[in-house]
Amino acid sequence: MKTKNHWLGAAVILAAALLANPAYAQFRTARDPAVRAYLQAHDEKVKAQKRAEREARRQDPHRRLRPYLTLEEIYDKMRETAEAHPELCSLIEYGESVEGRPLLMMKISTGPDRPAILYSANIHGNEMAGNMICLDLIDYFVEGYGVNRDTTYLLDRLDVYVIPVLNPDGMSRTASQQSDYGVVFSLTRKNANKVDLNRNYPYPEEALTRLRDTAGSSHKWSLNYRGPEPLSEPETQALDSLFAERGFLVHVNYHTTGGIILSPPATLPEPLPDDDLHEAMRRDYQDAMFDPYVEHTELQFYPTIGSLDDYIYHRYGALCITLEVGKNAMRRALSGFHNGTWSPLFWGANVYELGAEIANNREGAVRMAWWALKIHEEPELRKWRPREQKWAGEP
Repeated sequence: MKTKNHWLGAAVILAAALLANPAYAQFRTARDPAVRAYLQAHDEKVKAQKRAEREARRQDPHRRLRPYLTLEEIYDKMRETAEAHPELCSLIEYGESVEGRPLLMMKISTGPDRPAILYSANIHGNEMAGNMICLDLIDYFVEGYGVNRDTTYLLDRLDVYVIPVLNPDGMSRTASQQSDYGVVFSLTRKNANKVDLNRNYPYPEEALTRLRDTAGSSHKWSLNYRGPEPLSEPETQALDSLFAERGFLVHVNYHTTGGIILSPPATLPEPLPDDDLHEAMRRDYQDAMFDPYVEHTELQFYPTIGSLDDYIYHRYGALCITLEVGKNAMRRALSGFHNGTWSPLFWGANVYELGAEIANNREGAVRMAWWALKIHEEPELRKWRPREQKWAGEP
């Protein structure tokens, strides 16, 4: 039986909801018919926009994937940018994937070869937030040149390279499943040969005895399968050749998820010559974020065998910063419902509020370009020297 207090509480809640309704507020506050007509016209405009947005979503064959893009859409956007800004942009195919998809890279440059930074993402096919951050960085540098003083200064002295998708086969499978079915139902992390590309680089021989197999597995069924041998995959071979040719000073690589800023070492705990420099770069990136990530070494996250970052620092001296984009991965995976789809594997690995994460990472990413320029101008900052002892699989 309902009590008097119960009905009174319900009435209060109903009255509060009514008072909070914008339509009622307009009726309550607007006396002049012209004011009411203005407000009503605005309401109709908003309703029409929402109807148009709903219709556009219904017509979009990739609506279950949004706000993310297909591989073809990413590549088309890169081509359009390069065609619209030929004085700044060069679209370079630096290799092919296992299934024959192009490995595309954007070079943003204002003159002959200069010191360079590389931004990359999507080495794991299911981790797509980073490719959108990379596209944003292309727009930032291209649109800012000649307009923004700092961007212009950087690009007059530094070449910027961007690879939004390091693993196009895995990324394409991820996007296709999410787009077609509204759910990712297979492990799309690896490449078409079922190799984890971030375990397919050369590594110190002692890693196999000092770490467990799960750090970079020899078993093909493993999530972290390192392949039959280091650099066995066309994607890793192509990137290694690119580093050998271009000598990037800094490499910024985007993964998901966890809200973490990482740098080498990733494999073994022995100190590296540039531990202090890596820490300073991590903290500078962190300071630029309005929603700061935590920062520490990759080894403190978890050890890996065949890590890209460890290898390119060991062989080429590239200073490496890796971002695990987005927080609350477990919550996303458990709820798994977004954009009309219930897809735990996809939404657990990719953020909902993509625009916020892009904005949160932009300034930190640009600061890494300043670091690349600083290291070029003050080479004594970098303590790395080539090692005589080669790692397993090192060319």
